[in-house]
Amino acid sequence: MAQAGMKDRCSEAQSEIVLHPGEEHCVVLGGLGSAGYVWEFEVDEPPGVIAVRPGLSSVVPPHANHSRLQTYSVEHTFIIDALRPGKAEVRFLLRRPWQKDVPPARTVTVHVTVTE
Repeated sequence: MAQAGMKDRCSEAQSEIVLHPGEEHCVVLGGLGSAGYVWEFEVDEPPGVIAVRPGLSSVVPPHANHSRLQTYSVEHTFIIDALRPGKAEVRFLLRRPWQKDVPPARTVTVHVTVTE
């Protein structure tokens, strides 16, 4: 969580981000886990420009009633680490893992530029 007066580093996926080596950017994507969907990602880049890894998400909807079973999906978080100058594209694909021959239900593309 960001300190008071600071912008939260986790945000909905922006289509263009600019980072410096050593910085990271947090991408938060809404899920459909209760329907069997998961977010996957593909990276199109020269090797070594960025690294993408799943982050931890503990977001629970504020209206959730913990006294009875509810079906809701938590947000999925991914961290993009800037390694060296260059450009990369990350495609986040929302799909059911067992349906590889079916187009994703949603695709989010993030263009990353890592500058000096």
